[in-house]
Amino acid sequence: MADIVKLFPSAIGRNFTQGGSPGYNVQQAILKVESMQLYNGGLSLWPNGGSADWWASAYTAHFLIEAKEAGYEVNGKVLDGVLKFLSQKVKEREMETYFYYENGVRKSRNVPRREILYSAYVLALADKAPVSTMNYYKSMSSELSSEGRYLLASAFMLAGDVKSFRSVLPKSFGNEKAISEFGGSYASYLRDKSLALNALLVADPNNPQVNELLKSISFEMKNVRYYSTQETAFALLAIGKHARKTSVSDISATISVDGKVVGSYDNKDLQLPVDLNNKSVTITTKGKGTLYYYYEMSGIKMTPIIMNEDNHLKVRRRFLDRNGKQITGNSFSQNDLVVVEITAQSEAGSNVANVAITDLLPACFEIENSRLVAEREMNFMKNRSTPEYTDIRDDRISYFTALNGTAKTFYYTVRVVSKGTFIIGAVSADAMYNGEYHSYSGSGKVTVR
Repeated sequence: MADIVKLFPSAIGRNFTQGGSPGYNVQQAILKVESMQLYNGGLSLWPNGGSADWWASAYTAHFLIEAKEAGYEVNGKVLDGVLKFLSQKVKEREMETYFYYENGVRKSRNVPRREILYSAYVLALADKAPVSTMNYYKSMSSELSSEGRYLLASAFMLAGDVKSFRSVLPKSFGNEKAISEFGGSYASYLRDKSLALNALLVADPNNPQVNELLKSISFEMKNVRYYSTQETAFALLAIGKHARKTSVSDISATISVDGKVVGSYDNKDLQLPVDLNNKSVTITTKGKGTLYYYYEMSGIKMTPIIMNEDNHLKVRRRFLDRNGKQITGNSFSQNDLVVVEITAQSEAGSNVANVAITDLLPACFEIENSRLVAEREMNFMKNRSTPEYTDIRDDRISYFTALNGTAKTFYYTVRVVSKGTFIIGAVSADAMYNGEYHSYSGSGKVTVR
């Protein structure tokens, strides 16, 4: 994280309050995942979950190893427990169906479960390489998924077996483009390529494939509309490691806007608070090294009205009174108790795992937090669904669940606290690991008398 933050001068110059600095957030994330460990050493996907998620457990172990190496405090017993869990899981010689595109044609084939190769790599990072398992999959390396071969090769290099590293490592990532998954190993083309680059940067940072992979990932990030958490994490992790590698340079630059020089760079971070809208920017460099630059815009739209959009998913919101009668016209009275009903489903009837349903509140509504006061049960709520996890914030509520062709219904209550006219955001449903599956509905205005 620190290697990436150094690339952003606005982040370096920002006066972080407690809870905002990268270091503080990383340490809090460590404490959070440690609290989700189960009796067998694995970790659940959600707080208070009852079963371990294999990929999430390997991902957590990877995170804790990276954090420990970066100097953060990590509970050794927790990390040892996760590694023992992974050491047992890699012995399960499971197969799965791998769906991908090759030269524009949708294909599928059976491959060793991808959690196995990732777990083997993570164990190798911790000097606990499962050599017998690695040798077994080396004998069938041609059957592995693209990123699986990079992970297995890198695990061999970390274990000191250079010959096996060279024999398993492919000459290029290949033409296979994984179809984004909703669960399992949460795969996607961008995530898999980023995972491969990250492993190669650790095992063989000077490998000629590094720059090609980095260039390809940068291109994908520019052209992909939605990023999943897995894509973001592994892409930034790889970019951060590459930034550390290239941080020593001798380069200078001048920055011009519409032909006028507005600043110069001389190996010190430079921040230019200028309006670049509809202007021509030229950066002229001298010397050797890599120069990173970015342009940031921020703000809130005055009229954030979003058109209704259903893409594979469908989500809708209704306002009801305490008797279950629909409130029409988005008009309320101060101090009203309003029941918000949210229904969501998959349009084609297919199963879509890990969907985040988020309802943005107008400023005049205040959620009745069921964690602070007893949740209201009303007769018309008999069809209420139970999500896997619920997250309540000051300005929104989020449900995390799986959807299919049968509509799921969620209820929560709000109190109307302020008079006036307010903007209300859309209720949204997004597949967390495939942004093409989404639905937005119901943005507009509400009036409080």
